[in-house]
Amino acid sequence: MNKFLHIRKPFFFFLFLFTCLFTEQKTSAQLFEAGPVIGFNASQIVGDGFRGFRKMGLNAGVAVDVNLDKKYSVGLELLYSQRGSRFIPNALTPTADQEEYFMDYLELPIIFKYHDVAGMDFGGGFSLGRSVRNVYKLNGIDDTTNRFGEPSVDNGIDFGLFGDATYNVNQTFRIGFRWAFSAPVVTVNDNRIGRHSVISLRLLTMFGAKSEKSNL
Repeated sequence: MNKFLHIRKPFFFFLFLFTCLFTEQKTSAQLFEAGPVIGFNASQIVGDGFRGFRKMGLNAGVAVDVNLDKKYSVGLELLYSQRGSRFIPNALTPTADQEEYFMDYLELPIIFKYHDVAGMDFGGGFSLGRSVRNVYKLNGIDDTTNRFGEPSVDNGIDFGLFGDATYNVNQTFRIGFRWAFSAPVVTVNDNRIGRHSVISLRLLTMFGAKSEKSNL
């Protein structure tokens, strides 16, 4: 409960900011566009020894774009992002345990975009996140207390960088690909085990400043 109290104020502020942007978008359609985002993450923790983007999770929220001119824009998103890592025994490790980390974050990415005339958007930016859940499963059984301690370790504030490419299907629907890499080190039982690396595939449904984009 204390963890959610810590994240309440900053993220409620950003929710308020989004509300203001949505309101402004209705009255100034030439500048703003906004809409929901839904997709999935394929993630790993670089340094935990598991290797491979085997942990699947949700990537969903809302996004707002502000068009600076016909070719450039800046975007702000509020996302729920499920990360972690997963190890499944194979023929080379038949006696090993199956392990899985579930690590969920609230994220606030800020992205700078270039709009290509061929219908592609390219961008990059940084993301501020806050840990909201840590779960560990051993052979499919919840073993969070033994792995993270009691109470569960709080991985706190997360900061990451990312690159982004988006294909504009039409004036409303877009398919986006993103690769993100976090800066802070993931902590388990006071041991630093690695950093998040996440590949995301997402569908964006945007409404608003259609006439301002050079590729639409």
